[in-house]
Amino acid sequence: MARAKTPFLSLGASGKLAGTLVAAPWKGIKTVRTYSVPANPQTVAQTTSRDAMAAAVYAYRNILTSDSIRAGYNLAVSSQRFKMSGYNYILSALRSVLDADPDASFVSSIAPGGSLGAEFTMVNADDGATGDESGTFDVFSGVRANSLLIAGSASISSGTVTVDSLGDEGDRVYVQLRKAGVPRSGVQRITLEVGASYVVTAASEPSPDARGSYVEHDDAPLRSYFVQSVSPSLELWWSYDSSSWHLSDERAHKDGYWVGESTDINDPTGLYVGYSGAKVELTVAPV
Repeated sequence: MARAKTPFLSLGASGKLAGTLVAAPWKGIKTVRTYSVPANPQTVAQTTSRDAMAAAVYAYRNILTSDSIRAGYNLAVSSQRFKMSGYNYILSALRSVLDADPDASFVSSIAPGGSLGAEFTMVNADDGATGDESGTFDVFSGVRANSLLIAGSASISSGTVTVDSLGDEGDRVYVQLRKAGVPRSGVQRITLEVGASYVVTAASEPSPDARGSYVEHDDAPLRSYFVQSVSPSLELWWSYDSSSWHLSDERAHKDGYWVGESTDINDPTGLYVGYSGAKVELTVAPV
């Protein structure tokens, strides 16, 4: 490599010259060297790495497009004062995972879920299909975005990863999903809610309409019962007198009263039949 001085090719030059020389600055010094074709062996490792980068860019541009998810990448970077952009943050995570698993699952949305927990909706990074990657994912949570601790672990079920008990109702916490230490989402803030515990279904509309989700009541530690999420707000409750589960309105009127087949205080699931007369049967199942 030769050092260039005026008047060589005027006061300065850069780039390829006549197909034989290359002029470029090096540590502030103007240099000239002989042009050579850059090496491109296209080894298996090199090709795999390039494919993973292309797949990562594709996933960012076409699959992980939610504004809130992308804002989470930026928050993850800014809260830790990383010297990179949110784009580079998730691209690095995508590339490291897709190199070995081209259809790995990443988070497409984050919301309150479970009981006082978080729900992460997962999609496959190659085509946006419902996430189905096997294995355990770790949920990190904390009251500050820069101080997250592992709060639970779960596998994907029906396209989501859900964990419970991240705090008290109304708490605002930051959450992030990772697997084997690699981020599968950015950092997002959610408000914890008491989620549905059971769902009631029927073959036809009962009267009163007892169908829908039921959430744990505040007094559940003292008395096992759950309240319908929407009007008419029926109750699913345990009777210590009969050692059985019941579903009724607040005053237990007979025209809105079902008795369950379960005799386990910890399990209200199963078939419920009307207390008197012909009545639509109900089925209680966990959410």
